[in-house]
Amino acid sequence: MLIFLGIGSFAQPTFTGRAYEQYKGKNFDGARELIDSAITTNERFDSQTWQLRGIIYRNLETADLSYFREISIESFVQAKNVDSTNIYTEKINEYIQQTIIRYYNDAVRLMNENKQLKRSEESYELYKDQYKRLLDPKHDFKQFDIDYYNALGAEYLALIKTVPTVKQDEVRKNALEKCDKVISIDSLNYQANYNAAIIQYNYGAELITDADPTGGLERLMESLQKAEEQFLKALPYAHRAEKIKPNSFELLICLMSCYYGLNNSELYMKYQTKFDELTINDLEESFQINPNDLEVAEDLLRIYTTSIPNETKAAEFQIIVKKLKDNQ
Repeated sequence: MLIFLGIGSFAQPTFTGRAYEQYKGKNFDGARELIDSAITTNERFDSQTWQLRGIIYRNLETADLSYFREISIESFVQAKNVDSTNIYTEKINEYIQQTIIRYYNDAVRLMNENKQLKRSEESYELYKDQYKRLLDPKHDFKQFDIDYYNALGAEYLALIKTVPTVKQDEVRKNALEKCDKVISIDSLNYQANYNAAIIQYNYGAELITDADPTGGLERLMESLQKAEEQFLKALPYAHRAEKIKPNSFELLICLMSCYYGLNNSELYMKYQTKFDELTINDLEESFQINPNDLEVAEDLLRIYTTSIPNETKAAEFQIIVKKLKDNQ
């Protein structure tokens, strides 16, 4: 708590002075009754009376008494209004900033702990509105928006598979909206573009895996067509992200998967090869550590047979894979 400037100048009999004594003793309810009495007297023309009221109500704020924050803020605003000489402007602005930052903190808590994403966004937007209204109408929130909406988009993305099927479209739409909000600010933001690509790709993959095989050929073909539409929607985001992080493993997998789903063998192999070139040394090292790892041996056989052809290595791993399978 910042020191309340000059409050000691109040004579003890005043409501404000008595409220301050109660506040110092942490009797905030008693302080509130006295400070509310103060603003019904001539003490309401003193900025320090309103400053103290703002501080007292801020200390009284709880989850059940959240409206006390609004009273606190408006008390600080009134403190500025009656401060005709602007002696306390800087100090009052600090009080206001320390109070409205609670809306931002609420937004983070509601998102990360409570998973109440709509309420989180409301609190975040309220924080920005209050900051612009009370402190700086031209304040640049671009980086705040990028960080917050990237995080919120990721939370919606994670939420998709946890809600009933009938609600997934709405959650998916919200996730994509948050990504697009970031992209509208910074078109080359990697995380927003990657997340948007994954949202579209995952939906396409689900349309295939969830297709009812007993629904007939027409229904199956319809699901495949819708899935391809989602893969195509994912690609602009994925390729934009590729410009930022061309060697991102997660992105290369996304691009491979999209082109595989679109039956585009040429582009699928392009990204598969690039991925294999980046990971082959790690695979070789892993196999040296554990030469009985059949999965790694099969992966190396595939690589040396297709994406990075090497007849000698392919023949070597063909023998290794056969021996490992025989020993199972």
